[in-house]
Amino acid sequence: MVSTTRGTLSRAAAEKAEGKKPVIEEGSGSRQSGSGVMKSKDYAEIFDKMSFVRTRYPDLTTMAELGISQDCHYLFDEMQLTRLMMNPLPAYKKETIEFLSTLRVNFYEPDEIVPEGHGSGRFSFRIKKRKYRMSFKELEDVFHFEHKDGRETEPGTPHAELQAFWAMIGVGEYMSSTAKSTHVRNPVLRYVHKSLAHTIYARRDVTGVTEKELFFLNESVKKVIHTLPDGTEMVGDRTGNSVATYLLKSFLSYREYALSLNKVHKASSGQLSCGGLITPILMNCRITLEKPVDPQSINIHYLRKSTYLRGQPISGRHNYQFAYRQFNFGLASFFLPNQPLTYITVRENIDFEPPIDTILEQGQEEEEYDYPGAADAEESSGDEENLIDYKTGEFHFKNHKIKGRSQRLTPHLRASTRSGPGTNSRTKRSSPSSRP
Repeated sequence: MVSTTRGTLSRAAAEKAEGKKPVIEEGSGSRQSGSGVMKSKDYAEIFDKMSFVRTRYPDLTTMAELGISQDCHYLFDEMQLTRLMMNPLPAYKKETIEFLSTLRVNFYEPDEIVPEGHGSGRFSFRIKKRKYRMSFKELEDVFHFEHKDGRETEPGTPHAELQAFWAMIGVGEYMSSTAKSTHVRNPVLRYVHKSLAHTIYARRDVTGVTEKELFFLNESVKKVIHTLPDGTEMVGDRTGNSVATYLLKSFLSYREYALSLNKVHKASSGQLSCGGLITPILMNCRITLEKPVDPQSINIHYLRKSTYLRGQPISGRHNYQFAYRQFNFGLASFFLPNQPLTYITVRENIDFEPPIDTILEQGQEEEEYDYPGAADAEESSGDEENLIDYKTGEFHFKNHKIKGRSQRLTPHLRASTRSGPGTNSRTKRSSPSSRP
């Protein structure tokens, strides 16, 4: 340890101060790239070539119409993301680009002595040539995150726990390169995943499930599940990290995204859609904002374009498509709302497997889905593949193959659909008021 006028610093921090140890700061204003140096203005030029897309937020009306509103709010609360998710704000292109290209983040070392009240770190950015500084604690206040002082920069959930959790909610073994949103079977969890993929981890291709999104889903239901199928108790994130850490890491990842596109001369194919999440930070700093780009929503129209829903509603009920175990995880159709079978606080609903007599018909496979019309960039469902996307830092789980189903409806299914799509053969569930 090294003594200074500020107190005692960790050796790592002291070496940084003395220049003995190279500083690898993800938010640095300059970055080595080949023989040149990437500066803030270089990032800004790349960002300016990318499409600036309205941030897409969860939609209250849609969640209520599908009968999943209360459950989604519960999960948002457990993830500490209610304020972020349910406060749709316009985005501002110029300010968003300035923020992302000048962002510097200082993640404090585990044993580093820091000013009281800062939380896990501090960050700065420039807007209109003026520098703004904020602590992680201030960012926590902006988004109503819990105040936490964890000094790690990555989630600390055991890999085995995430694998077992995916086995409950999805299809096969988890691999970030193959896990798809359509594999998430419960409609509540699937809608919440779409919300994560459009906000805190906003990106162009939202068809996949990244390990960071799986981490948040795991955090949201661990109080409901308690134990994994093998009896192991769920522990969740053991780092004590603030959600502010994960949000800032997401903002920083846009630099790598921009660089990867620029290296192959495809910057114009990129997309910036996180602007709405930056707006609360700008507002907190009392920055004058001009030329708003209004938010968009994860509404019924969007869900029909993304294979979540199929066709028009029938008597106010929507045709939900999901990977059904009895169809060898081919797509099946199921009416929403059907709260007794979708309540997230009922453990067996998380491993979503509704009775065969509630299944309407075999659904269409995603690759066969006839998307209605060519959508413009702002209204895109995000279901197109983007070959160059964020580097997600895979967990390196074993790969898996997802089997499809090509055969027609079984006689059992034909008979059961004639008996009525709304039939529920399960034991009656408890009412929402009795849930924790």
